[in-house]
Amino acid sequence: MKSKNMRFLIIIVVGLGIIVRLIYILEIRNSPFFYSPFGDPEVFNTWALQIAKGNIMGNEVFFKAPLYPYVLALFYRLMGNSFFIPRYLNILFDGISIFFLYLIGKRLINQTVGLIAASIASISGILIYFSGEVLGTSLAVLLSLATLYLFLIANDRIWRWFAAGFVLSFLILVRPNFLICIPCILLYVILRKGALFLKVKISLLFLVGTAILLTATGIRNYVVGKNFVLVNYSGGVNFYIGNNPESDGVSAVLPGYGNDWDEYSIAEIEMKRELMPSEVSRFWLMKGLRFIKKYPNRFAFLLIKKSYLLWNGKEISNNQNIYRYARNSQLSKFLLFIYGSKRFYFSFSSSIIFSLGLTGIFLTFKRRKEFIIPLILVISYGFSVAIFFTSSRYRMPFFAFLIPFSGYSVYWFIEHLKEKRNVMLWFFSFLPFLFLCNFDPYCISMENDALEYYNLGNAYLRKGEIDKAKEYYKQGIEEIFYFPRLHLNLGVLYFKEGNLREAENEYLLEIKVNPEDGRTYHNISLLYEREKNVKGAIRFGKKAIEKTPRFVEPYVNVGRLYIKEEKFDSALIYLEKVNRIKKNDGKILSLLGLVNLKLQRYDSAIKHYKNAIGFISGDPFLHYNLAVAYIAMESFEDARNNLLQALSLKKDFASAHYNLGRIYLKESDQKKAKEHFEKALQIQPDLLDAKKMIEIIK
Repeated sequence: MKSKNMRFLIIIVVGLGIIVRLIYILEIRNSPFFYSPFGDPEVFNTWALQIAKGNIMGNEVFFKAPLYPYVLALFYRLMGNSFFIPRYLNILFDGISIFFLYLIGKRLINQTVGLIAASIASISGILIYFSGEVLGTSLAVLLSLATLYLFLIANDRIWRWFAAGFVLSFLILVRPNFLICIPCILLYVILRKGALFLKVKISLLFLVGTAILLTATGIRNYVVGKNFVLVNYSGGVNFYIGNNPESDGVSAVLPGYGNDWDEYSIAEIEMKRELMPSEVSRFWLMKGLRFIKKYPNRFAFLLIKKSYLLWNGKEISNNQNIYRYARNSQLSKFLLFIYGSKRFYFSFSSSIIFSLGLTGIFLTFKRRKEFIIPLILVISYGFSVAIFFTSSRYRMPFFAFLIPFSGYSVYWFIEHLKEKRNVMLWFFSFLPFLFLCNFDPYCISMENDALEYYNLGNAYLRKGEIDKAKEYYKQGIEEIFYFPRLHLNLGVLYFKEGNLREAENEYLLEIKVNPEDGRTYHNISLLYEREKNVKGAIRFGKKAIEKTPRFVEPYVNVGRLYIKEEKFDSALIYLEKVNRIKKNDGKILSLLGLVNLKLQRYDSAIKHYKNAIGFISGDPFLHYNLAVAYIAMESFEDARNNLLQALSLKKDFASAHYNLGRIYLKESDQKKAKEHFEKALQIQPDLLDAKKMIEIIK
């Protein structure tokens, strides 16, 4: 085919992929989840907004892979905050990915294979689905294909190997389990033909390219958290989720805690001490390894199950039912669906693409030299997913690596059909794979009505539609009475309505259902505080801390309650602990300033108030309290500056005028002192101290 015609065709294919995704986004915009993301999409969106507002370095060691929220933050900064932006960004990523698949197919075989691979990706239902999610999946697919292409064109050009390593480092910052691919690629370099010196240079430059960005991330983690973590510290707990006595290999569920847990708090409770992030990751990793050592047969069974489901056509998600969500779009009803039972079904289009891909791998046996690098990435990345737990979102790079094989499979069939030879070989390889991709001996089910109602309730709660949220929570409870968080969130709604008795009943039911969740105890603490039962509020606040030691809000609330009770030493204990957990929080710093002020620890009060002002702008009371501490330390110039700042923010601040009067009186400027005392009295006529000071001046 002429190159001009091929360019025209690939433009059409890329354009088609972009158009169908735009249609999908416009169709799903009416879904309640479009503007109310939950789970990881909510985390990434909030994180990106914080970065866009200027918090670029962050305050803690990365728990999740960081690249996607930083990329999203850049576009939020440039284009403003809109839930369409991450979706349009995903469409851009997918368009480039489609073109990369063309280049990869062309490099492996010819332009036709590339065009077929690009066409498959352009209308792939699952790729289209992820273009509508506020997740780094589309970015991961793009970087995966870019890395593969750079490996294919590298040959003996060492700087191309450096570029491949550098792009791979970006990919690792989206999917850290790609780290496992590095030794596999190095092994390939060592075993390939060529001079030893050249192999060494290639290996070193590849490693340097990979290390630059990862080292910078590790240094950043150490600077902000005083703990060296190369990328993020969620690897340990994710490993344990996929390797424990109760694991099903697909669900992000922690035994005894369900799908909503605080891995940091649980680790600290078991270890009975505060832990660094790397220690938390190591804690869960060791638990997983102990399971493998104790139950090798169960581990082997789990690994086989996860490996099988890795290339099965059924789409598995730990957030929501993908097929049910796809029904929000008329387009995706034709491009992403599943029909049949839990065991036997037809899942379109994923099962077709996987079947073609596996057939393509079988048919490339005689051409294994060209396909060796794609096979290395398929096997190594596939293993890196299976060793944790299998989910559609995490297997998408694996899916993308198979698409060139799918393209080759279609091309092989067409060419041999024209020649009328070996066609049955294709059928005898394709049909068994098609059966296996649509057969699940484990009967994994994505249907969970209680979870769906819970998610819908949360979406409408965020939108402020309380009645709808309440209705969905109640329906969820009818489905599964013991489903975690349903009673808790229903209690929150009753609390918002002022129906404290019903709220308390739901909270107590939640404790029976989910006794280890500190949030329920915290909510009861807030309820008791509203009822003026301060002792009860403190008791349940402490219980929340006991259950979830990394949960910030109970510490703050207990500290605040102790301040109300004028038990400042007790308040200081809880506020200092939460300040170690959550650094650079303006509210916590201001409370620490107040407690130290009350305890007459003026140096500490000044330090905390100055830090708080750095994070909370426009609060006159922070400047006022800081001035009070300066007055106690007889730093009158600093006190005066902060009192003037407080008055610029709050014109009718009587106490600020009064203290300014005191400063001027100490400096023997009776005229200015009297002026401020009189202003204080004009604002607050019953301010007796100001009256006394005026009489003294007279």
